[in-house]
Amino acid sequence: MELLRGPAAQVMAANRVTGSGSGSSMSVSTEFITTFAIGDRQVRIKGDVPPVVNAGDEMVVAGEQDRSGVVDAICYVNVTRGTGVAEEGPWLWRLGAIVFLIFAGLMTLLMVLFLGLSLLTGRMGSDDAVLICLFAGCALPPYFAGRWMMRRGQRVSRALKLIREASVQASAGRKSR
Repeated sequence: MELLRGPAAQVMAANRVTGSGSGSSMSVSTEFITTFAIGDRQVRIKGDVPPVVNAGDEMVVAGEQDRSGVVDAICYVNVTRGTGVAEEGPWLWRLGAIVFLIFAGLMTLLMVLFLGLSLLTGRMGSDDAVLICLFAGCALPPYFAGRWMMRRGQRVSRALKLIREASVQASAGRKSR
């Protein structure tokens, strides 16, 4: 997780419109993408609404660097204009993770119970093995989805904490000038 502060430079805005379906079931979505530099670092903000960033605006950005070295913003605050955007609260990600992990746990418990009953009765056949594989296949995807959602919630939580602390410091610094 990185925190960048400073004036925005080399601001470029674009949008990506995608559509699917046809006729009355056509779905169109627009993603707004703004890239700019803070110091020697490139920053990219993507979202459903156009980010408010102009050249010279004092920005505070929390995000993660991608493979190309660009920092993908999770949340940002434009201190100059008093605007900012943050992803949904981390509690939504964590709640989703808990639901998926509980489902995966229940499927695992069912698998263990079924396996235990099959072993106790001494009737472990090929149909039982197929059923155990089915239970395992139903438990693993929600488990991994839950883990991913929990990690995303932790990243969003860290980004929000960083951005709150930095934006408070930046606005306090602007008021003292």
